[in-house]
Amino acid sequence: MERLPAIVLAAGASRRMGRSKPLLPVGGRPCLERVLDAFREAGQGPLILVLGCRAREVLCGIRQGRDIIPIVNGRWELGQTSSVKAGLRAAGATAPGCFVMPGDHPLLEAADVAALARRIGEPPGARGIFVPAWKGRRGHPLLLGAEHRLAILGMDDAVPLHMYLRMRGADRIEVPAAGPGVLSGMNTAAEYMSALRAAEGGREEKDRR
Repeated sequence: MERLPAIVLAAGASRRMGRSKPLLPVGGRPCLERVLDAFREAGQGPLILVLGCRAREVLCGIRQGRDIIPIVNGRWELGQTSSVKAGLRAAGATAPGCFVMPGDHPLLEAADVAALARRIGEPPGARGIFVPAWKGRRGHPLLLGAEHRLAILGMDDAVPLHMYLRMRGADRIEVPAAGPGVLSGMNTAAEYMSALRAAEGGREEKDRR
């Protein structure tokens, strides 16, 4: 299975949470570190970490690795699309696809990353937009086929990426997820508490095995 670059987004201000989401501890590790480790365990990378607000604080708060390529998006306040574009420029154009992953999904599993990576070698290949789905709900990460790179780079920073995904709906392929971790985004304190409970439940399940 070919290694694919992964753009991990950690540039936002976490205004709704009121605290830096990437550094919130979940199961004894920062949220962002858990996301990065899921890609590592799936054998994917390099990990292009897009930073913005409190960039130094976030970078210093996680375990470093030679597979991390940190970049700072000076236009992060314009929205997530500007960070995706910064990541795509850093990733280059040689890979058949590129992951795009928000850094606030602490329950992401390596199995889901691997399942998506396997699909890039199947039709529609570089034209596809592969999305994990759990019980009818689409989650993250996205795996963008290489044919979408230039179109996204040409987008206005103010246009949300989901508008592009909607426009290219015919290219979107849902891939069954191993579990609900693909839906574990945290924007509020209540969602953070839910992630903590789920992480603790997963740890207890492993202890029983």
